[in-house]
Amino acid sequence: MDLILELTKRLDQLAAQQPLPQDSHVQLQDAGRQLDCVIVAAEQLACSLREVTVEEYIAPTSGVAGPSASGAAGASASAAQRLRQVCDDLARRLCYLNEPISVIEIDKVGGVGQLRSVAPSPAASGVPAATAPSSTGPPGNRYFEVVVNQAGSINVRRYEKQPGLPRQLIPATLTREIFLQLATDLWNTRLV
Repeated sequence: MDLILELTKRLDQLAAQQPLPQDSHVQLQDAGRQLDCVIVAAEQLACSLREVTVEEYIAPTSGVAGPSASGAAGASASAAQRLRQVCDDLARRLCYLNEPISVIEIDKVGGVGQLRSVAPSPAASGVPAATAPSSTGPPGNRYFEVVVNQAGSINVRRYEKQPGLPRQLIPATLTREIFLQLATDLWNTRLV
């Protein structure tokens, strides 16, 4: 499957539909992997998305005898090391997003890595009243968050955090070129 060709075709179809149905899913599957993009707006040059997720269907390892305690510890250390490697690699490759991304946390026990924008962008002061949080304080920050789960998924979302309020999921507006690069980088990242 040509990922860029398929995504471009789907984006063209969404751009032709106006108004776009809320939370339109673009899903592609190939060779044990699935890409799911939740698109909220699509135009000829850009799109706004709520999230991008790639899932890799990892077959459980089989063996006649179970691993020994030292073997399990070695496998666990190896899995944690691989998770760190994947997260570091993504932090390097996703340099084209609005802000640089950095590894924030690696949960070795849970098998989850979290990456975030290093220097969040200030929230725009011209946010439409319908979507703006009811806060009279200074504008908050917007940032990307990438969650890598060694069970087989990578998820990218954008958030806004206003002072004194819980963070809110917001659409990330990307040029098509950046969106296609992001989807390709996530698709080509192998978790095992």
